[in-house]
Amino acid sequence: MSHKPRKLDKGLIVIDLIALFLSFLVALRVRFGEDIAAWQMQLYSTLIVAELMITVMIHFYRMPRRKNPSITLLDPIDIFVETGHNQIILLAGMALFLMATQSSQRVSRLAVLYMFLGNVVFVYILRMIYWAIRKHRRQHTVTGRRLLVVTDAAHLRQVIGTLRATLSVEDDIYGYCLIDEGQAAGKRERFHDAPNDGDTARGTSAETYAADVGSVQDNLEFCGCIPGSLRPAGPDTYTEAFIYLPGHRFNEVGGLVDIFNRNGVNVSYSLSVGGNDLAEQMLTKRGSYEAILYSSMAERCEVLNVPYAITNLNSAVNYVKTHVQALSGQYLCFSNVHTTVMAKENKHFLKIMRGAAVVFPDGAPVAKQIRKYGYEEAGRVPGPDFMGEMFRATMDGKVSHFFYGSTQKTLDLLRENLEKNYPGIDIRGMYSPPFRALTPEEDRDIVDMINASGADIIWVGLGAPKQERWMAAHKGMLKGVCAGVGAGFNFHAGNIRRAPYWVQKIGMEWLYRLFQDPKRLFSRYLVTNTKYIWYIMTGRKRSGKE
Repeated sequence: MSHKPRKLDKGLIVIDLIALFLSFLVALRVRFGEDIAAWQMQLYSTLIVAELMITVMIHFYRMPRRKNPSITLLDPIDIFVETGHNQIILLAGMALFLMATQSSQRVSRLAVLYMFLGNVVFVYILRMIYWAIRKHRRQHTVTGRRLLVVTDAAHLRQVIGTLRATLSVEDDIYGYCLIDEGQAAGKRERFHDAPNDGDTARGTSAETYAADVGSVQDNLEFCGCIPGSLRPAGPDTYTEAFIYLPGHRFNEVGGLVDIFNRNGVNVSYSLSVGGNDLAEQMLTKRGSYEAILYSSMAERCEVLNVPYAITNLNSAVNYVKTHVQALSGQYLCFSNVHTTVMAKENKHFLKIMRGAAVVFPDGAPVAKQIRKYGYEEAGRVPGPDFMGEMFRATMDGKVSHFFYGSTQKTLDLLRENLEKNYPGIDIRGMYSPPFRALTPEEDRDIVDMINASGADIIWVGLGAPKQERWMAAHKGMLKGVCAGVGAGFNFHAGNIRRAPYWVQKIGMEWLYRLFQDPKRLFSRYLVTNTKYIWYIMTGRKRSGKE
């Protein structure tokens, strides 16, 4: 995938230089106080000049080639990781400079340590301040009072479920308008008070109306949204309309955006094609254009002979949702270091992995290795995250689900959490198989039960490698597409706590899980991770289209 090189951010260069100079002063003050000799001052001054030059070189050589977005699109964890990477390079440059000038014996190791730690702290603090300033400049200058304009009640639940996790408490949802159903709700209903259930989706205090209307503008007038309440005057003024109309062409909206603009209301229009939402990870550069990439999942990169798809989380969800009928009877694998090593050492299991419709890189080390092979756009697709995004994307009930595996207690908790967190989700059935080998008759009954449910996606939570073997054995027998998600059932049921976001971002989720279940996972991680590193170091890259 081609990318336009990112321009240098001069503000970041200035910040890093200031941080380095401050860390230099603090380190000398802490280490030597006021008793620093003239020769020491000369030595450390030479060192700081060299460090300043190395910092500038890092920006000029490394930053334009990065595929990361600008700092305003990063989060604090991304900024921390970026800071750490730069400081490691800077520390290595410092060591090379000291060896080249034969000054390593004359420099205080404590002073170097203080300088390194101080620089990490100062750079991160200054970058966070810079990030906050840049973000503030891009945000709206007024508190948001939004009107939701959606197609129907099912989509309203989906929009509320998605926005609930992202809107701040200052951003009120004052009302909604259902274009296809001709319904409207009164204003001043707080967004965080909206229930997950109910036909009105706004609480019992909201006044709900219905009418048979013939156009978008008539519907808006009926909803009480125009002309009066949109005019920029008084406390009831809307400041923004959030439009979510999947399946509607923009020119079929009947000048909806123009209606709002004429009344002084900003409009956010959620992009969708064919009823599928377009997420940020699907955006790419084509010349000077922002374009949407719909991955065909045809490109593969082999890691220890396992053919991984070159994709990211949002693209993976969009692909499976869009091709759910074409994938019927096939299976999806979410593979990490453990299953990759198993495939390397077991030809039968490798055949199972290669027989999957798509193999997604679940583990951070695997995704990192794919990027090292030159696919810099490749991202991690964890099974539990894939489940959550798919549940959110199918809250309209157009894609149905079946859950096979785990215990009945876990399944009961799972159903409760899914119905609470993803209102509108279509769950066709759940089944906990016995913890023993099934008889042929039992297996046929299970297949008939799953097929009779009509589920589009069959989530399989038997644990690796059992779930992969089960899916391969039933390939072509089931009408839905199977997805082996391992511990995903437990994560969404709440039995196992997911690693914090920042732990996932730095690729240390495996360590978090190790602390949760050391007896079971210690030997696995110790043995398989060591084998994985060895196989990668001694192996050869194989990649290409399958």
